[in-house]
Amino acid sequence: MIMKKLTLMLTVALGMYFVNPTAVVANENETATQEGTKSNDGKTEVKAEELPAVVLADLKASNADATVAKAFVVADAAGAVAGYEVILSTGTTVAYDAAGKRK
Repeated sequence: MIMKKLTLMLTVALGMYFVNPTAVVANENETATQEGTKSNDGKTEVKAEELPAVVLADLKASNADATVAKAFVVADAAGAVAGYEVILSTGTTVAYDAAGKRK
């Protein structure tokens, strides 16, 4: 009887050890990275505060009532920064070139 209980407790403990509920899961079009989620279309999701100051200033000036819902760095085929894309809390998407000029 004691052996059965020990075996059951060991099985549960090992099961909890091997199951990680906080694992990062990416869909088929994305790759999880330390920096953010990089999709196959060259966009990497970043935190709003990681956007260039010129982009943040433009967003604040032109969309004072909205907040940044999602922010992306857009890379070209060579991996260089080609621009930025911001999705606002209002649902509006705003695109910028690499220099931070609104497209």
